[in-house]
Amino acid sequence: MASKTFSGIDGKINSADVNADYESSERFDNVRVGKLGVFFRDFPKIRFLAYDLLERVFIRVNEVNLKTC
Repeated sequence: MASKTFSGIDGKINSADVNADYESSERFDNVRVGKLGVFFRDFPKIRFLAYDLLERVFIRVNEVNLKTC
């Protein structure tokens, strides 16, 4: 399998450890959670956020899709 290139805070990441973590990560809707960090799709890239770089994390409690005029 070809290794993927991920986009991080400081630019592109092409690491075998990050690629293996992506493949073994657990998926929750649009987010994958691994042992090294969090992965999410930002079309056309896959973003990687390492846990040691995060200071605050926001979790949306309830998404409401409302169409108003």
